[in-house]
Parts: sequence; structure tokens; C-alpha cells
Amino acid sequence: MAPRGAPIPSDIDPPSSSYPATDQAWITDFHEKSIASGAGDPAVVAAAIVEAANDPATPLHNLVGDDAVMFVDLVQQSGTVEAWLPIGTSIVESVAGPRPPR
Repeated sequence: MAPRGAPIPSDIDPPSSSYPATDQAWITDFHEKSIASGAGDPAVVAAAIVEAANDPATPLHNLVGDDAVMFVDLVQQSGTVEAWLPIGTSIVESVAGPRPPR
């Protein structure tokens, strides 16, 4: 195993996506537009990390931000991946536009 921070050898290909290229571009557009709109304030995340580091009772996983709580609630209410897909798709479409045809 290479030491942490070691460069990745040039003969190793980066992981490939299981999404078709059009879906991958659509998801990437969603992430970029979400970040550009101010979602995921780094200061809020940093404060949560500092708080967690200073509290030995902090659980392993923590939701940071109202949007994280909302997404987890939606996933739990959906119950199955099949029920979540139309909800997740509509969230992405609200930011990145309609899902491209396959």
C-alpha cells in the first residue's frame, strides 16, 4: 500500500462510473449548480467537525445542514430505492433541468 499522500501511479485508471455519460453529465451539472448556489457552506461543516472532534460522545455519522436532514428524511420515508428514484430524480431536475434521454 502506498503511503498517504503518495501520487497515484500513472498506469492506474481512475474509477469509472456506472452511469451512462449523459446521466453522469447531468448529475455533475446538479452538483456544480448546487455548489454555485451556496449549498453546503464550508463554515457550517467546519464548525460541525470542530464540535465533533471536541466531544467524545459524538456519533460516527452526523447530519450537517437542513438539506442533509431533509434528504435523509425523504429517503427513510421512501422505504425502498425504487420509491426513492422518482423523488431523487425530481430533486436533480429542479436544479439541473430534465434528465437527458438515454
